[in-house]
Amino acid sequence: MRIHTTAVIDPSARIAPTATVGPFCVIGPDVVIGSNVRIDSHAIIEGGVVVEEESHVGAGVVIHGSAVIGSSTSIFPYAVIGQTGQFPGHHNSDGKVVIEGECVIREFVIINKSVTSPATRVGRGCYLMARTQIDHDCILSPYVKTATGVTLGGSVHVEDHAYLGMNSVVHQGLRIGRACMIGMNGVVKAHVPPFTTLVDRRINRINVIGLTRLGASEEDITRVEAFYRGKRDELLVRIGSDPWIDAIENFVAQVAPDRMELFA
Repeated sequence: MRIHTTAVIDPSARIAPTATVGPFCVIGPDVVIGSNVRIDSHAIIEGGVVVEEESHVGAGVVIHGSAVIGSSTSIFPYAVIGQTGQFPGHHNSDGKVVIEGECVIREFVIINKSVTSPATRVGRGCYLMARTQIDHDCILSPYVKTATGVTLGGSVHVEDHAYLGMNSVVHQGLRIGRACMIGMNGVVKAHVPPFTTLVDRRINRINVIGLTRLGASEEDITRVEAFYRGKRDELLVRIGSDPWIDAIENFVAQVAPDRMELFA
């Protein structure tokens, strides 16, 4: 165990023998630090936090409250994780933040703990670029990417492999579908269905790149676009069940249709 002499460690904290704690860090009561974790200078970790093995906590990071940082996650300097969600009248939340493994959380990212649900969640392999803000009760499914300056209001759900462009803003309580692309400076005020691209506040095309990365063929992409162009009945008669179209219909079944963006 390599703990700098200036670090302040609560006696109840459990730190693996192979972990490293840098100068002027504060490790509070009941914190658990896993094997080969590196914590750089001036980081503050307190309130029952668990940092799993092989993770890196950068300089000046603050992790507070009930939080789990999954294995092999990199948190860059000055990120703040686990503060109370920005929900007026709910300042004493007992919520939680769960960040699954292999995530990258860049500088000045904010992830607030839950207020109305068990946890604010960031799925495996997510990449949150600098100054992303994830407010209370949000759920990011695996492999979501947010560009610099993205802001999610409370209780937003972003499905897997979605990409949110620089400075885009999502209104509270909305859902972003699988493999969506939200354009730079996008303002999202309604649910965005899977596999679409939202630019200038409207859906104008299929996210071909996102679908291709998920393994969709040219024929699959053609069927998805035809579905959005209003040829649902014709397609279902001809091909029966289709996993890409099933994903769209499952999404629609979970949201209020009158609050969903429509294909232009």
